[in-house]
Amino acid sequence: MSSQKRKVSELELAKDFRVPRQTTDVIICQFLSSLDTPRALTVWLLYSYKEHDQLSALEIEPEHYWSNPYMFRIDYTATNFLAKSSFLKTSFDRKQVALEKFQKFETLCSLTNRRFLNPSLDPLNNGSNVWLLNATKRKILEVLGDFDGDELVDDANWGPGVSTLIKGEEVSGYNKFHAERGITRDLYSLVATWFPVAYPSWHCHLSQNFGESWQQYEVGNSIVTVPKNSKTDRVIAIEPGINLWFQKAIGSMIRRRLLRVGIDLNDQSTNQALAWVASCDNTLATVDFSSASDSISLEVVRELLPPRWFTLLDTSVPKLA
Repeated sequence: MSSQKRKVSELELAKDFRVPRQTTDVIICQFLSSLDTPRALTVWLLYSYKEHDQLSALEIEPEHYWSNPYMFRIDYTATNFLAKSSFLKTSFDRKQVALEKFQKFETLCSLTNRRFLNPSLDPLNNGSNVWLLNATKRKILEVLGDFDGDELVDDANWGPGVSTLIKGEEVSGYNKFHAERGITRDLYSLVATWFPVAYPSWHCHLSQNFGESWQQYEVGNSIVTVPKNSKTDRVIAIEPGINLWFQKAIGSMIRRRLLRVGIDLNDQSTNQALAWVASCDNTLATVDFSSASDSISLEVVRELLPPRWFTLLDTSVPKLA
């Protein structure tokens, strides 16, 4: 057998290899035993007696550990050790749980949109709230400034993920340039006149292979769920591919402007240093909001962003299909 064939065979075997269930149980037991706390014992008992619904619902309250943060770290580890284990036998419909939570925040965004569309009827639209809103708008305008079309074109790129048309093993930059033509009507109306000038080779290829009407119009993005933890899935949106191309450009433009004012989204060293300080003297804490991205409502974004930036974002980001 040639070395190349042997490598392929070994890869196939590795892909299909599964650790025996008994080995998994032994490792879980050994790890929880090494923590040696009542919470670790609770986790093991719930797991071993197959009370997996209770195990998935297990919570830990930081306020119970003020006098012993080291114990909190151990118990937090025990509590969340199996949180993302797909092999737990729970009764939860994880997809349904995720969709219900998503719908809950969509409803919340709808209420927020109504408030911003009718500020005179909003009891919170007064005093310091109005001052803060206007100060935030001025700061965003100061950071973002303006942009030109060349910057948008030059910064565009593909991300690594799937689109509404290109999925699975077909996901690659080559295949996206070769066959990607999914786009919303809103975005096409923005780029139609200058797309052939900005990308002549790409446009020529699409026109030759799919005709002058090469674009495949998509109504919006597709909402699906992917695994998150033992209690719920995660809701994600699969976007039309050419929309993604320009979304990447907008993201790069915003990152560059944030970097100018000292915020580098590609460098976590500042966060790491602050986390180390927080672990030493408890003067800092991280706030992690549940469903933060799902809570961003359209009218808040419209209110905060400069009009030209909002139009670009609103045109490139498709609505729910």
